[in-house]
Amino acid sequence: MRRPLLSALAAVVVASGCAPVYDVDVSWTIAGLDATAACDALPEGTDVAFTITSRDNADERFGGTVVKTTDTAACNAGTATIQTGAFADVLVTLKNGDETIGSAPALAVSPGSASRGFVDGALPASVDIDVLQGSLNATLTVGTLSCGDAGASAFTVTLFESPEPNALIAVDGAVDVNVPCTDGVATFSFSPVHIGTAYRVQATTTIGDVEYTTSSIGEGIVPTTPATFMTVDLQAR
Repeated sequence: MRRPLLSALAAVVVASGCAPVYDVDVSWTIAGLDATAACDALPEGTDVAFTITSRDNADERFGGTVVKTTDTAACNAGTATIQTGAFADVLVTLKNGDETIGSAPALAVSPGSASRGFVDGALPASVDIDVLQGSLNATLTVGTLSCGDAGASAFTVTLFESPEPNALIAVDGAVDVNVPCTDGVATFSFSPVHIGTAYRVQATTTIGDVEYTTSSIGEGIVPTTPATFMTVDLQAR
């Protein structure tokens, strides 16, 4: 069980003869967004990981003990308490299994720098994590009408990466996906997609004897946030 969060940095001295260990509160946002909302758009199982390099001295050139430790926290928690030495550099990343899907600039903390061996009223540390992956959600319409109003029961959707104009590479797990019209709305959702990478969504449906589809290269989008939303409109071809 994780320790309860502290409102300020508190010094915790371990067994006699060992270097002091400090509890440090760290909070985070993701791509400038509140962690609760942003993490819902990331792949399931994404955590915030901390790699902590602790030192006895503020200037590593003066030597002293250097200790590297790790810790993790739930992505949507938005804050956690980690343990560091008197001075530490903290690398904060987003991890999904063994894959790194986001990172922040290294964070320097110095809970042992105040006199008397503790920090009185110090502010918690905070970082904004740049995200590398997110989710894509495409609402499918027919002639600007919802699937319910248009009478479409289902769509067939394929997602492509488009590294250069008119170059389409089918995305594994997103080929000929059946997307039903549910409660009058059809939404194709897929993750992960890579932030900053161009994608195209191709979709078809048949209403009566008429086939409706996107253009041959589909509708394009470049995800820029953890959750990307778009509308893909099909026309009779």
